[in-house]
Amino acid sequence: MVLSLKYRPKKFEDVVGQRVVIETLTNGLERGKVANCYLFSGIRGSGKTSTARILAKALQCEAGISPNPCLTCSNCRLAEEGNHPDIIELDAASRRRIEDIREIIEQSKYPPSIGRFKIFILDEVHMLTPEAFNALLKLIEEPPPFIKFIMATTEPTKIPDTILSRAFHLHFRPVPEEELTPYLMELLKREGIEFEEEGVRLVAKAGRGSVRDSLTILEQVVQYGGGKVVADKVVEVVGIVPPSLISQVVESVLAGKKGEVVRQIPQLARYDLESVVAALGEELQARLGSDTLQLTVAHRFFTIIGDGWKILKLNPDPKFFLSYILLRMVEASKPLQIEELIAELEGEIESPARLFDRLVEELKSRDEELGVCFETSIKFISFHNGVLKWESCPEERCKKLLRRYFALVIKPLIDQIFGPVSKIEVVRCTEKKPPSPPPVKEGERGGKEANQFPQLEEVTKAIRLNFGTQTPIEIEPKRPPQNIEKE
Repeated sequence: MVLSLKYRPKKFEDVVGQRVVIETLTNGLERGKVANCYLFSGIRGSGKTSTARILAKALQCEAGISPNPCLTCSNCRLAEEGNHPDIIELDAASRRRIEDIREIIEQSKYPPSIGRFKIFILDEVHMLTPEAFNALLKLIEEPPPFIKFIMATTEPTKIPDTILSRAFHLHFRPVPEEELTPYLMELLKREGIEFEEEGVRLVAKAGRGSVRDSLTILEQVVQYGGGKVVADKVVEVVGIVPPSLISQVVESVLAGKKGEVVRQIPQLARYDLESVVAALGEELQARLGSDTLQLTVAHRFFTIIGDGWKILKLNPDPKFFLSYILLRMVEASKPLQIEELIAELEGEIESPARLFDRLVEELKSRDEELGVCFETSIKFISFHNGVLKWESCPEERCKKLLRRYFALVIKPLIDQIFGPVSKIEVVRCTEKKPPSPPPVKEGERGGKEANQFPQLEEVTKAIRLNFGTQTPIEIEPKRPPQNIEKE
């Protein structure tokens, strides 16, 4: 038998990581306070359906309503086997129409045949149609005394407020890694399976708070590892990024070793991108408050990662995404030069207007056409408390160019020159739009032929403008998606 079925909870005390929910239910049963309708919400595999079945047994047990059903009486045995005539389970994902709810309404007219109550367990209840919810509403509000509802859902926000207000809502939280790990280790000991503690911890981490998912992954690892749970095998099965690799990458970033970071990117690109970003965020969080990562630098890093997700719309290639965020993080981690520190102490830091001029000069030095468009279209107004304010008067061609390279080139330069900018406030143009600067001819760009993937050309150009051409980054051509619009 698979582990997730073999170790399905049979009593309240077997449910893992849901202390608040279990204590609430057991206290209510001990005091005889039973609601007409319960709603269990939480992530998949957190114990909602299992707890609903245990609650149904507790209400039907021949020994009386109790948080500790006997498991031996006929009602308990039938409930365990899934054959109790008065415990009706409905999968609302497949039976979601009003006709299905009408069957429940019809059944609710008749008292239970052998049990104390007639209990309806509605799984994935958020999948019901609006008409089905409306039909169910009156029955939930004023049910016969022998009717009980237990509803389970992974998406409580999709349930109408009229239903939520009439249900006793209990939230099942994701089970923390600290609670899942000892639970899995104890289970492995019962099964007589050898394991490494680090391997079990990685399984719990991969389960992301779901007991069922963790057990499924554990079974895969045991089979792949030849009857053992070894950390290396867990990494291969689940695709978890090795913590040592993430730590090395962050060390390289903080040390400003751009070449080393570029060599590490292909290793990271082999793993699931979401897992890499999650592991990167956890590593940065673990370093917060230490001497190795200042709060200001951490803020820059998280801002860069947030901006990077927008770039995925332009090119979903993992190697490009990792190159973009990690190389920007290298630049953001550089400490101030000694001259800047001295100037700051003496109160001689450049004025915001001068910083804006430096931004224009820097854009021109990297791409003449982009810099001229920015200079003729954008007028500096102010910079205060992290808010950069300007007036925007671009001609149509410049507008397209500025939008195209805003997230890729302009915004990173703004953060580099002004420091962390929390908001850019754009004022509508109050003057007549300036004439469009003459476009740069193809011959002035080196005589290259037009790329058949124009947006891919923009991506590679952005890398060149931001990071130089010393370390070329290979990007596989993909069908170009829509341009990113500036927010």
